[in-house]
Amino acid sequence: MRRGYYDFAAISAELDRLQTHIAALRGERLREDMEAMQRCLYVFGRNHVHLSKHVARFTQSLTEAPEVSSNYVDELVRLLHNFLTSITTYIDSQRVVMRHRWPEANGLSQFELGEYTEQRRRVFETGQAEFMTRLRNYCTHFSVLVPNLSTAITFGGGKLQQSNNLNLDRDALLRWSDWGGPATAFLQRQGEHIDFAPIVESFIASTQLFFEWFWRRISEQSSELIDERNAMVTEVRLWWEEYQPPLEWDLKSDVPLPLGRGKRERALKRIDRYQHGFRGFRLIDVGPSGIARVGDTDWDAPFG
Repeated sequence: MRRGYYDFAAISAELDRLQTHIAALRGERLREDMEAMQRCLYVFGRNHVHLSKHVARFTQSLTEAPEVSSNYVDELVRLLHNFLTSITTYIDSQRVVMRHRWPEANGLSQFELGEYTEQRRRVFETGQAEFMTRLRNYCTHFSVLVPNLSTAITFGGGKLQQSNNLNLDRDALLRWSDWGGPATAFLQRQGEHIDFAPIVESFIASTQLFFEWFWRRISEQSSELIDERNAMVTEVRLWWEEYQPPLEWDLKSDVPLPLGRGKRERALKRIDRYQHGFRGFRLIDVGPSGIARVGDTDWDAPFG
């Protein structure tokens, strides 16, 4: 009998060793960070959905502004605050991904200093986007943002038309001195009353494009780490499946399984494992003469 078959203590110890190794991989840390970033994006997206639905209850209704309850306004402020806070959380989660992916002792990585910064500026440092990203600081450090509800009644096409809007007071916003140049210039170009809902929707569209770009570029820059981690996880899974005790009883028909079936199934699982192969990650060093030397792997294959 090979070492480990039906030896539950040995199998458990081996599994712990393998999982500990995988948990320490840079590719595994990247996976965890990317999942956390995706959850931050989910929070950001759901906050936007809730805010948009609440806004639509007024802007797409026939209720006039003076008839709107204070509860509606209170809920509007709460949802707006959650949405603005989630913008900062989402951007911070991207920085976590980059700084774990490229841990630089003396500063930021070339990726963060280079193409990430260029792309971020194109998306977030336009006047409108800069205004949205700094609006959270305005609410936190200067004044709680309370949009003004307005209703306009016009006559056209032979009938009355009603338009409900959420407006921001431009002059009140400009009392804060920390907007920065692009956001200040954006506000100064606006009218006295700024229609807020279209700004939110435009910002969301830009953010979605930026997330798609960031996810693609991080994946492209980290393909070796991702492949290493995935190969090791698959190797462990196939090993674990092979080393499970064979079923001796058919749970559906409630009859014993034919003798030898367990051995055949294990043989097929071993074939799958050996076809997958051993994917230990090896460092490659290039000496002064230009000759590459493949180093030893730090990954010990599962016993078997």
